[in-house]
Amino acid sequence: MKTYLQQLRIAIAVCVVVCAAVGGYFYGLQGFIWGLLAGFAAPAGLLWLGIVASYVAVYVTVLFMAWAVLFYGFFWLISF
Repeated sequence: MKTYLQQLRIAIAVCVVVCAAVGGYFYGLQGFIWGLLAGFAAPAGLLWLGIVASYVAVYVTVLFMAWAVLFYGFFWLISF
């Protein structure tokens, strides 16, 4: 099984270069260093965000379906 670094090495490299260049351009050496760190963590952050967003979407869908069943059952009961 490949590690995180092996699977996403191209995405990590692109993020590191872009973040370091932007950080260095706007904030000098300190921005370059922070850009390197942010570029290295960005793919992991995006993966985490995708997992959390998927979980929230499933949770909200189940919640709305449960409320729809409750409302439908309530209106069905009072229709008699």
